[in-house]
Amino acid sequence: VGALESRTDNAKLREAVHFVCKKMALEPHKLGAVKLQKIIWYFDVKSYLFTGHAATGAVFIKAQHGPYTKAIGTVLEELARSDRLFMGVEKFHDNEKARLIGKGHTDLTVFSEKEKRWLDEVTTDVCENHTAASISERSHGSIWRMAEFGETIPFAATALRLRRPSSEAVEAIRGELGLA
Repeated sequence: VGALESRTDNAKLREAVHFVCKKMALEPHKLGAVKLQKIIWYFDVKSYLFTGHAATGAVFIKAQHGPYTKAIGTVLEELARSDRLFMGVEKFHDNEKARLIGKGHTDLTVFSEKEKRWLDEVTTDVCENHTAASISERSHGSIWRMAEFGETIPFAATALRLRRPSSEAVEAIRGELGLA
């Protein structure tokens, strides 16, 4: 994992989590722990693809329901202790679902204008268009499938499957393979 990927920006992660929980405060049934993990994952992936670094810098590992970072749990506890988040649990079918309701002020000054827009777009997409199961399934892409459970998923790997190689890179690979 590169240095940029392994350095969590605690302020950005905390405020991103708070933003998501506050945005969904009037419809808390649309947000749970799984969706929150995926929102932060896709926010960081989008940031990495456009800027070369993940906005929050959180380290994600391969887990059963897709990319997962332990850092979110720590942030949720911190927000709850500072009375910026209500955390509860409710029954949902045969499972327990986290109820996360943000309250108070979100410090958006830690984000660029683009990051604010990306976080808002990802939150809306995940909460309005997916169930926890469908967003988990979507996050099980080729990069996730190649990783071992518990292994760190590098953001650079997500870029590989989304970007076309340059013509120079293709020629270099062809040369290495003796196809030039």
